Amino acid sequence: MREPEAPQETFVRAVIDALEAQDWYEAYASAKWWIGAGGGAWIVDPWLVYVASSLLHGQPRQATHSTDLALKVWIPQPANRAILRWVRGDVIRRRLNDPKTALADVSAAAEAAPAWLIQRALVDRDACAVEADASRKKKPSVGPAPDYQGPGSTANTVARPVSTRPDGAQPYVWDVFMSCMA
Repeated sequence: MREPEAPQETFVRAVIDALEAQDWYEAYASAKWWIGAGGGAWIVDPWLVYVASSLLHGQPRQATHSTDLALKVWIPQPANRAILRWVRGDVIRRRLNDPKTALADVSAAAEAAPAWLIQRALVDRDACAVEADASRKKKPSVGPAPDYQGPGSTANTVARPVSTRPDGAQPYVWDVFMSCMA
């Protein structure tokens, strides 16, 4: 693994500025820089920026792909995975209009959500269940969320982890991220 190119605050500021400007491409590029050069691959924040960038660009399926990459390769911690599963479920439920498929994600999120997200996760799970019962959609919009498989040799292509935040800590980018989810 490589050493980070800059302090974490540099990457946080870059992605927040891009999202506040609603510049999908700059948000994407800054998140990619954070993941590859700033140790961001190992934390939830830049993956949320990828999701927000995709939504700003009008590509909700790409947003779910971003969560899937994080879930499959980089994020093993249960509460951090719950954050990503809630985000994935919300995108599928509201942006892809597929509450049946979203229900697995919002339910998984509700089971392991950190304290700051648990109430919202429970409410969303219950609402999604009602919507799923009423949905006439037959074919899932996307496949199921992947299990964690680990980075393998990919870990050698990114900067080492620098964050010491506990599992499930509210991401630094959460507030600006949520404004993009609205």
